[in-house]
Amino acid sequence: MANRKLCPKPGGNYLAPSDVIARLRSHFSHVEIDARQGEAVVNQMVDQLTRMQFLEPPPATPEDIQRLRSLRGQAVSVTVADDPDSEKAWLTTTLIPGEPLFFGFSSGHHEDAAMPLLERCALILGYDITQG
Repeated sequence: MANRKLCPKPGGNYLAPSDVIARLRSHFSHVEIDARQGEAVVNQMVDQLTRMQFLEPPPATPEDIQRLRSLRGQAVSVTVADDPDSEKAWLTTTLIPGEPLFFGFSSGHHEDAAMPLLERCALILGYDITQG
């Protein structure tokens, strides 16, 4: 399925995870935060990037991997929705300082239902939406 990401507009900077959370909470009725899941996601990323170091070129430098490793305690997973009971209109991502926000969709229906939420997130954060 499709993936999207949110990044700062050209010349802009990444917001701190705490700022992203505050903005999301002010615009969505349901914002769920999970620090343990955020750390687990970063650990999975570090493990995957470490296993892929044999590729030419590798997808990440050893410095990139170490940087991610150092940020794992600051990462948080976030789920946003207007209706927490919605089966399709929700978004989940992991906030990692200085990194884009990645969003995956389980189906075309999920993507269609969640796209207005993603567009609102981009507006709230001052970010651009790009293909993931």
